[in-house]
Amino acid sequence: MKPFFIKHSYFKRIISHFVLAVSVSIGVAFGAHQAIADEGDSLTFAAINTEEMSIVAARWEAPLKYLGEQMGTEINFYSTTSYAAVVEAMMAGFVDFALLAPKIYIIAHEQAPHLAPINGIARAATEFLPEACSCYHSILITKKTGEFGDIDSLQDGVLALVQPASTSGSTAPRVLFPEAIGGASFEEYFGEIFYAGAHDAAAKSVLAGKADAAFVSDNAISRAISKGVFDLDTFNVLWVSPEIPTLPIVVNSESLSAERVEKLQSVLFEMKDSEEGRAMLESLNAVALLPLTDATFDPLRKVLENK
Repeated sequence: MKPFFIKHSYFKRIISHFVLAVSVSIGVAFGAHQAIADEGDSLTFAAINTEEMSIVAARWEAPLKYLGEQMGTEINFYSTTSYAAVVEAMMAGFVDFALLAPKIYIIAHEQAPHLAPINGIARAATEFLPEACSCYHSILITKKTGEFGDIDSLQDGVLALVQPASTSGSTAPRVLFPEAIGGASFEEYFGEIFYAGAHDAAAKSVLAGKADAAFVSDNAISRAISKGVFDLDTFNVLWVSPEIPTLPIVVNSESLSAERVEKLQSVLFEMKDSEEGRAMLESLNAVALLPLTDATFDPLRKVLENK
């Protein structure tokens, strides 16, 4: 087994930290104890903690208890600050399923193809997404009342990007948008390019006439619209990227049977269909856990390969 992100000499230390985290740091298990004998061994779920560990554990407690009851098994919870530690634990067979970042999943899958996505955290429908989606898009916007009503009109124009590291505000459109302009690079097509620093700032630069167009995240602009920062009718949307997946739930198909993976995916997907399940989703700031496949990540793969 190849190490993930870290030198192999650190592997035992990570696993030791993992075992310690499960036994004393979080040390919690959620689910139906009586059903364990019927359904098999307990499962372990992992997520990184971006806040205090107790807060992260509290957020997942009810959803994992619900999931354990539906699966007929006990579910242990493991939390750490490192995606690398989570992936190493999955590759070693200690973790059965986990919430990962999209880029982390792609890199992990390359090293361990048995790590596969089954569901994704879905946000509610927005002005740009008519249905709930475990995704977002890069969109090209111009001012509705301006002279830039199509892509051709933007040749030699001023383009605002968010920041170099932004997927939707820079890297994704740099890789995916050239198909719409005959394969030309941004530097060849646009007369001037600058970085605004944030999605809102890029959109405001278009409204202020500092930029003729901007690439931004549809989710970010939708949030700004809901807060009254912008009016939807203010912008033209001239291009929409393929779906860029958000946080996937990834399974270890070497530690879980195909039947268990199928049941897990089904239970996660059907949470949206019951009042109790929707309450669990609300605690995760999601409206659904929609099915994903590895192919969902192909547009993002293309972006990462050509950065």
